[in-house]
Amino acid sequence: MTNKSIKLAAYYFCLSLALSPTWCRAELTGKDLLGDCEVKIHLEETKTKTPVDSTDAFRAGACTGYIKGFDDMEIIYASIIAGPSSNEKDVKKYSLYCLPVGASNSQMTKVVVNYIKSHPEELSDAASLAVGKALRDSFPCPKETPK
Repeated sequence: MTNKSIKLAAYYFCLSLALSPTWCRAELTGKDLLGDCEVKIHLEETKTKTPVDSTDAFRAGACTGYIKGFDDMEIIYASIIAGPSSNEKDVKKYSLYCLPVGASNSQMTKVVVNYIKSHPEELSDAASLAVGKALRDSFPCPKETPK
């Protein structure tokens, strides 16, 4: 990458930050995520053939991206703690939760929505806390049996 292209990339990055709405940089709360994920679930359940409102599509995508991003970061975090030569079993030792094989983002979304609805005291907390607690409670990792 040339010096000029680095400067150009930095310029566009700074410009995008300056032009993005302030809510893009604000901390997402449980209430925010709940609203987005309820839209996602509604769209999935209705499977309407009429065009989807762009705001609803954005909100559903925001929910999907947030939960999938959280899941990806959990795997990365557990992998870092387990160490560079770790295998899948080692990584699971450090995981906050263990999704069953074939678990979908829709399933995780429903778990998160149900958790937030049953814990309204967490509506004003960071969405990441609610997601972590919801997934940990619903998909606990099996305890290792001593040999």
